[in-house]
Amino acid sequence: MTNQNEPRRMDPCPCGSGKIYKKCHGAFPSHWNEELERGFQAGKARHEALQARRQHQQGRGKPIIGAKLGEVQFVGVGDKLRWGNWKTFEDFLDTNLKLAFGKHWADEELAKPTDERHPLFSWIDEYAKQLEQAPATPNGVRTMRSVGAHAAYFGLAYNLYLLQHNSELKKRLLRRLRSTHYFHGAYYETCVAATCILAGLKLELEDEGDGSSTHCEFYAIDPNNERRFWVEAKSRIAEKEHLSIRDQLYRALRKDAEVERVVFIDINVRDSTLDETIADELTKQVRECEQSITIDGKPAPPAFLFVTNFSPHLCIEAPPPRRMIVPLGFKKPEFGVGVEYPSVEEAFKAKRMHGPLYQLMDRYKAYSIPSTFDGELPHFSFGEATRRWIVGEAYRIEDMEDPCILESGLVSPEDKEAALVFRCGSDRFISRDPLSDAELEAYNAHPETFFGVLDKNARTKQPETQLDWFEFAYETYRHTPKERLLEFMQDAPDIEELKGLDQDELAIRYCGRFARGVLAGRS
Repeated sequence: MTNQNEPRRMDPCPCGSGKIYKKCHGAFPSHWNEELERGFQAGKARHEALQARRQHQQGRGKPIIGAKLGEVQFVGVGDKLRWGNWKTFEDFLDTNLKLAFGKHWADEELAKPTDERHPLFSWIDEYAKQLEQAPATPNGVRTMRSVGAHAAYFGLAYNLYLLQHNSELKKRLLRRLRSTHYFHGAYYETCVAATCILAGLKLELEDEGDGSSTHCEFYAIDPNNERRFWVEAKSRIAEKEHLSIRDQLYRALRKDAEVERVVFIDINVRDSTLDETIADELTKQVRECEQSITIDGKPAPPAFLFVTNFSPHLCIEAPPPRRMIVPLGFKKPEFGVGVEYPSVEEAFKAKRMHGPLYQLMDRYKAYSIPSTFDGELPHFSFGEATRRWIVGEAYRIEDMEDPCILESGLVSPEDKEAALVFRCGSDRFISRDPLSDAELEAYNAHPETFFGVLDKNARTKQPETQLDWFEFAYETYRHTPKERLLEFMQDAPDIEELKGLDQDELAIRYCGRFARGVLAGRS
């Protein structure tokens, strides 16, 4: 209850100091402000860590929206809400896929002889067989070795969810997915769409009822600058004896497009049939196609081309194969494998110019299916690992009278221990703590957030190439004021020319010289 005689926050302070009450005797005690600020910064750091972990797991599209009430898990899917007794995100994906395909369709397929059923059922049967043999954790979650059936089935389920949550799952695509004949081509289309979503691109789907022109699969739009890409996905028939992509490339290029083209082609062979010469072979094919492919008697249009191979459907009982993606520029000499740039600065500019395409490659290679709804690592949610150490938290340490604040931590995987830096009052000390196998697995899965806050250096690899060193330096100097950069290069023989450059170009020049200098010093 408010004291009626107490001044309001903006009134003059009764002490006569001339200050308003909230700045004088009505101010919070200084230690309150310190505690509030510390709590705010700690909460901000944990949120930043959670966002980084979520993006690592879930890509750059919309995050998983979920909440748990008792034993019931709620999940937002686009503008719909689903709920069930799901323990893992994969449990939800299983239900969501079955809802998308429909019970009536499933009953019709199950009424057929086993060898005539839709390929999806062979994946389900093999996955179920493997799951029965898997051990369960104390909370009832089974952990199994991943096999091709698991990767194919849940890959499709995740792709459908991403489309529903970030864009739209068209009826035509579902009809093709339900068809044994069209299934694999439609499945590959979902893979490409999911890759674009995970890379942070917005999808704009074509009008299925418009027959006035040829259509691509969808448009992908960079939200940073509204740059639009026309995207087409083609998959070859499984396990052909050759690796030619000419027919698929021709069929993609003959379609009308008014913006930049991006073409994905899956060669659809067993991983074991490919070796280290595949990039050279594909490059040779594309260079020949550039000279020979014409559309209605005219030269074929340019396109950004990605040739992929990921074939878990061809080895459903074995561990999943590698994910291969080879970037190739069709009449795009500045893009793709084997491109030689005159300088590291030009290589960086080309990579920055086509940033969304590099994101596509990165997300395709890093594709994984989340296990948890909230972005936590499964090692902590379902396994035996626990988050014992969180930066910013207070801990009772043996022989210390007062609680100690954990300021930072460092893991030595070789020694299986964590070095922990604590602050007690004005004193600091280091404590070493052994890690369990489960904790070490959790660290290796996402070292940046092992201590509850984001440490960008935890996963940093030693730069190797000239471009690696350039990007390492650019992260540091990209926003350095022009005057400061000129100070760094004041002894350069071309200093007068450098003075006429803008800040960004000057930072690029400085980082290029830094990168060349590092490697020259090693030779």
